[in-house]
Amino acid sequence: TMTRLKTKSSNTAKLTCFQRALAYVEVGTPIAKDYIALQLLSPKTRAEIIDGAKRKEHIARVSPTYAYINARNFHMEKQISLARERRWDQIVILGAGYDTTAYRLFSDEYARTQIFEVDAPTSQADKRKYLAAANVSIPDNLHYVSIDFNIQSLADVMLASTYDPNRKTLFIWEGVTYYISAAAVDSTLAFVQQYSARGSEIAFDYIYADAFENRENYYGAVSGFAYVEYVGEPFTFGIEKSEVESYLAERGYEITQHYTGIELQSRYLRPGYFPRAYEYMGNVVAAVK
Repeated sequence: TMTRLKTKSSNTAKLTCFQRALAYVEVGTPIAKDYIALQLLSPKTRAEIIDGAKRKEHIARVSPTYAYINARNFHMEKQISLARERRWDQIVILGAGYDTTAYRLFSDEYARTQIFEVDAPTSQADKRKYLAAANVSIPDNLHYVSIDFNIQSLADVMLASTYDPNRKTLFIWEGVTYYISAAAVDSTLAFVQQYSARGSEIAFDYIYADAFENRENYYGAVSGFAYVEYVGEPFTFGIEKSEVESYLAERGYEITQHYTGIELQSRYLRPGYFPRAYEYMGNVVAAVK
């Protein structure tokens, strides 16, 4: 299953990038700020997003996903802004995909914060090709760390890079946990716990475990699960909402923020501009104890 992660990361990455580009063209700044997302998509996809009727069709077709992904992206950017304000030294984006945060949020004034994008080499190569074609400059403080999930561990690749395990670090782990195994989730949490300073944080989202059995109880779950199965990348892992606190405590973490989909939407999406977000995932920020 780990081999599929290599090809998979780029497919789901394109999907999330697509949702951010839709929002940028549909509602514009300052509501949706990802002005680079559109440039990372194929010319054909870009044309469809720019075409008003087609864009509205796409939004209608995937509305719970569209709203959720944009709310989650705002939430993750908020964590990055906080880390930057606290003058933390390192930000690690795990499974970075087509994330554009580093290219938008880091001016020279924040050059001391080192950013690491960790991903499969194929995904990174694609992304860099698109960035170059769009004339997006790569900040000096950004480091690409390639990982072959079949044969390398996070510790292997991170400790071989300029990453410093003794510093306060923010880890962004967006849209990943539910596509990998329980053991892979565990080893990532163990790496962060072991190789970052106390008080470092990891921000991630997870599927409520009971949604696997009771999809109809959660808004957007029936269509969400069906879609990922249809594209051959089914959801594989969840955590019980009531147990996430003890799950993380056992692994050496303390929850500092925990939002449901509804809370995420009301906190980050301007009312009236987005449809209702799906509600079968939770978003956690946890600190290393």
